[in-house]
This record gives sequence, structure tokens and C-alpha cells, in this order.
Amino acid sequence: MMEKMTSRTAAGFFTLAGVILLGLCLVSVAWQKLHGGSDPTDKDCRDNLKFTVSDSQKAAIVDGRLQLLGVWPELTSINRHVCVAVGGVVSTAAEAHLSDEIVRARKARDDAQAIYDNASGAARDTAWDKLQVANTTLSTTLAVAASQPKPVELSVFLNGKTIPDLAVKAYPVSAPQILRILLKVPANAGDSGATFWRELLSASTATVNGADIKATDHDVKLGQKAVVVGLSRSAASMPEAVGDTEVIVAIYNVATLWAGILSFLCFALGFCGLARQTTLLRDNAKTNNASRLAKEKLAAVETADADAKAKAKGAADISAKAKADADAADDVVAKAADEAAKAAATDAASKAGAALATAQAEASAAAKAADDAATALKAAQANALEAATAGDIEQPTGPYSLARTQIAFWMFLTIGGFVFIWLTMGLYLGLITAGILVLLGISATSGLAAISLNGDSDKDSVSKSFFLDILSDGDGPALHRIQAVAWTCILGILFTWNVVWNFTFIDFDTNLLLLIGVAQGMYLGFKWQEAPAKPQ
Repeated sequence: MMEKMTSRTAAGFFTLAGVILLGLCLVSVAWQKLHGGSDPTDKDCRDNLKFTVSDSQKAAIVDGRLQLLGVWPELTSINRHVCVAVGGVVSTAAEAHLSDEIVRARKARDDAQAIYDNASGAARDTAWDKLQVANTTLSTTLAVAASQPKPVELSVFLNGKTIPDLAVKAYPVSAPQILRILLKVPANAGDSGATFWRELLSASTATVNGADIKATDHDVKLGQKAVVVGLSRSAASMPEAVGDTEVIVAIYNVATLWAGILSFLCFALGFCGLARQTTLLRDNAKTNNASRLAKEKLAAVETADADAKAKAKGAADISAKAKADADAADDVVAKAADEAAKAAATDAASKAGAALATAQAEASAAAKAADDAATALKAAQANALEAATAGDIEQPTGPYSLARTQIAFWMFLTIGGFVFIWLTMGLYLGLITAGILVLLGISATSGLAAISLNGDSDKDSVSKSFFLDILSDGDGPALHRIQAVAWTCILGILFTWNVVWNFTFIDFDTNLLLLIGVAQGMYLGFKWQEAPAKPQ
């Protein structure tokens, strides 16, 4: 099937495959969001979070030293809750402090009542005022006791780093209690929370209190990250309590990732097929009839093949004659009657041997040229068949444009990177950096300038091959073009690495942007003096 497929059909096939794979990728992501396990509720936490309290932990809880007793579930994903069991939010003494205040207030009120009952004269008025104060204090203390105690806010740590803008409220009791923590990733990539999650999920290792965190209890797969939960009663730089159990955070599904990668590759192949069949990436709009071009090339290749075969046959005949002459000279040497004749015959045999070696080398080279010609003929025949199958269409013949290729290059990278980060991290706001915008602006400006610099001679220039077109002018490889291509590839690799590894669009610094600007400026500066591309 693929042998009979034309370039246009192949471009359409790969584009359709890319659409289908991208649709499967989106459906897979949506399915995982909706059916990848329900977000645990308070009841789920109480039913599934099992923990034990050791004697040392009991003593710490009584003293009010924060203890993280358990974490559930052990496998989760971003934008879902995890459940933690904590104890020692406050000390037992602090918890009993309010009851002591009530007892003291009641005793003070009873003492004031007794003094008032026993007082007389002017002392009775003073005792009355004190009694009123004692009654007010007791009423206030009872009201505070009857109201809901003020919750204690706990800062949450993952792998020793505080999650920004997240505080979990806990009851001010010393006894163990269960809390839910939402692992929420902000949609805006510029938020401090988004930066925290990118750094957390992209780092290969992390430390808590100076110790490396490694997934020793779980088999961490591609697309997952092992984290350790910690808590603190203040926004401290280090957690007061750290869990003993690692939590595996799933970032993306490997099958979904491969579907996305294959979709990207199919779109790229489809775009390449489109660029090959249209003037999308060409320096001019010159076209020629594809069928006629293929027939002309086939005729030329057939002629070259016939010439190569004739030369190979002639070289083979010369080699056979040289061998016969060498064999005859050897016979003369063997039959020589005296030394003088033998010497003359030996000299003649040596010359015949040299001639044979030369003839055999020429015959071998001619045979190789004939094989190459035969290979070229097969390719030309296939191309002619493809052109005939495609019909009577116009085939673009202009050279590929370096500037337009750069625009397409950055278009694919930025779109692919945006979709990858959006589907994995859920980030889509504030994702495009100023450096990327400047880079796209430089690329677009270079493209517009390159089009305006194309002279009348470029309207008739023809393509040699894609890489020769973008790296060469009409006279051969050009240093300024090679420099522009090299730096574009380097920045593309840096961009792709940061998208895949750090989940971020790299913000190229000023010097890098100036460098690519200088490279593009040199390309444009030399372009107007370039000779037009000529056919091979």
C-alpha cells in the first residue's frame, strides 16, 4: 500500500493520522480526569487512612509537638486531595487551659459574692463593683468556651519545600485528627504555586532536612514523582513533622504521552508532504508539470543508464583483451630460448600486467557506475509512476526558503510545547514568555525581509534539495546560512528540553536573543547579494 501512495496522499494520510492520535490523546486525558479514581472525601479518609501511634509519639502529642502519623492514598495525581493524620496540633495543657480559666472565673465570682454579702456601709458599694466585674469575666469565659475554638493553620511541605498560598486548617486539639490537602496546580504559569509544582515535578532528586528523598518503597514509573509530605504550624523554611510514607504523584500516562508524540510526528510528516507539494516554504512560486518533469528526468536517466552500461561493456571488453594479452606475454616468457629473449618477453609481460590492472580498475569503476545508474533509473521510474498516478498537476520547483523554514520550525515547537504542558500540568495562562515572543518576532521579521529581498533572478531559481537549499546559495554552502541554521537548532533543543523536563517555556536571556538577531541580520545582509539557485 505504501509503495503505491503518492506524496500528496501520504501528506493527507499522516495529517489524518495526527488528528486521530491527537483526539485519542485528548480523550485519554479527559477519561483519566473523570475516571482515574474519585477524589477522596472525608469519609474515604476515615475509612482508609490507618495509622498507629507509638509511645514516643504519644508523649510528643501530649507536649504539643506536631506529629504526622499517616498519609493516604499512596498513589495520586495533581489537582486531587491526599489525606493526612496529624496529632499534637496543640498541647494537652493548652487544650485544658480554657477549662482552668472557667474554674478560676467561677471561684473569683464566688469570692466576690461572699465579700459583697458580708460587706456593710461604704465597703458594700466597692464590693458590688467587684462582683459586677467578676460576673462579666465569668460570662465572657463561658461564651468563649461555648463558641467554636479558632482553628490552627498548618503550612504544607512537599519534599521539604512549602506549597505557596496553601494552609490547611486543623482543630486546636492534641488528639490525632484527619485532614485533607488539595494538590492544586494554578492555571496561570506565572503564579508562585505553578513555579513550585514545575520545580517539584521536574527535579530528579529532592532533600528534606538535608537527606535525599528517593522512592525506596515504590516502583516509580515514567511520568510519576515520589514526594514526602511535611507540615508546620508556621510558614517556616523547614517542616516540623515529616511523613514516613512516600506519595507517588502521577503527572501523565505513558500511553497518552506516546499518542501525543506520534500525533506530533504525524503532523510534522504531513506538513513536510504539504511543503513538498506546494510553495508553502519556497522562495518563489515557480511550478512545472509534475508528469512532464518526471518523464524528462526518466528519459535523461535512461540515457545515462544506457551510456553507463555501454561504458561498462566496453571496459569489460578492454579488460578481457588485456587479460588475453597478459596471458600471451606469459606464454612468450615461458618459451623464450635465450636470456635476451627471455628478458624482452618478461618486460613485455610486465607491461601487459600493468595494462591488465588498469583495465580491471576501469572495468570495476564502470560496473559501479552502471549499478548507480540502474539504481537512479529505478528511482526515476518510481517517481514517474507516482507522477502519473497523481495526475496532471503542477509541481513546485522553487528552492526552499531558510526564513520560512525557521518560521515553521518555531511554529511546531511552540504549539507542541504548549499542548504538552497544558495536558500534563494544566497550565495555559502566562505560559508564553517574553523571550519566546521576541524570538518569534525575529523569525517573522526575517521571513518578511527575506521575501522582500528576493530579486527577479530568484523567480526562476530552482531547488536542488531541501538541505542544500537552506544551507547554500547559488554558488554553494554559505557560512551565514549555516550559522543561522546552527543557532536555530541549538535554541530549539534548549526549548524542547525545558518543555519536557521543566514543564516551562524557556525565557531566553537578552544576549541569546541578540545573538540570534545578529545571525538573522547577517543572513539578511548577505541574501541580497546571493546568486540564485541553479539546477544540478
